[in-house]
Amino acid sequence: MKFSSLCKKKNLILGTVNFGIRYGIDKIILKEKEVNKVLSLALKNNISLLDTAQSYGDSETRIGKYKKAKFKVISKINFQKKHCNYLELKKTVNRSLKKLKTHNLEAILFHDTRILFSKNGKKIFENLLKLKKDNLFKKIGVSIYDFKQIKFLTQNYKINIVQCPFNIIDQRLLEGRWFQYLKKKRIEIHVRSVFLQGVLLKNKYNSRKYFKEISYLIENWRLFLKKNKISPIEGALSYIFQKNIKNVIIGVENTKELKNILESRYIKNFIYKFEKNKLAERFYNPSLWKIK
Repeated sequence: MKFSSLCKKKNLILGTVNFGIRYGIDKIILKEKEVNKVLSLALKNNISLLDTAQSYGDSETRIGKYKKAKFKVISKINFQKKHCNYLELKKTVNRSLKKLKTHNLEAILFHDTRILFSKNGKKIFENLLKLKKDNLFKKIGVSIYDFKQIKFLTQNYKINIVQCPFNIIDQRLLEGRWFQYLKKKRIEIHVRSVFLQGVLLKNKYNSRKYFKEISYLIENWRLFLKKNKISPIEGALSYIFQKNIKNVIIGVENTKELKNILESRYIKNFIYKFEKNKLAERFYNPSLWKIK
């Protein structure tokens, strides 16, 4: 296998959900001092784009407090019926700009796409297009879990970005040919959940009762990595880069974890096929997990 430095990949996006709320299986939230360390290390390694959301607690505020440099930021918003009013929508977007201490965003994403399927969707989207012309943000996108929504959303709205889950277990982006569909429409694909909230990285999650049914899949994955002297981080990310996916959102629990990612090798000819047969979505879709 051929290797190169993963830190040369300039398309990593830093996810910031645990900057402001408890997140993941272990419900980790970073202290402000650790947030600043993570942001500093990211900047030093050419990661200049952040993914956040208004619903991520103090995440936007903590990013805004970081003084050393300004990141480009994508923020997700839960738009509601009241945002059919242009001034209400502008007020909501400005709330993020104020917290982030910036004049514009890289993109605004619909955190919940259900509003776009309602009678209010068109009006809200029209209001966003007006704000886009005022240079408050460059792009408009959607964050999805359900890939069946893609066709309706792309046919009815001028979307620039689709953010969706993808990892070595969750193959829906490829299996449904959505990757080719979005590329053909020149819509950016941003993938998240690349480590499946740590399930692909840490042995301790494999022993949990909830994941018992898929423990053999994880074990086979780990045996393959061990045999080929590849770390779980290297395997998970190399698999994604191998699919020619350019924008990858990574989340970290601390500075050490980010350092491990940046020091990992990118395996150019990485090949691994997960042996699964109609795996239930409740195992690979974190929004459906019922873990105590």
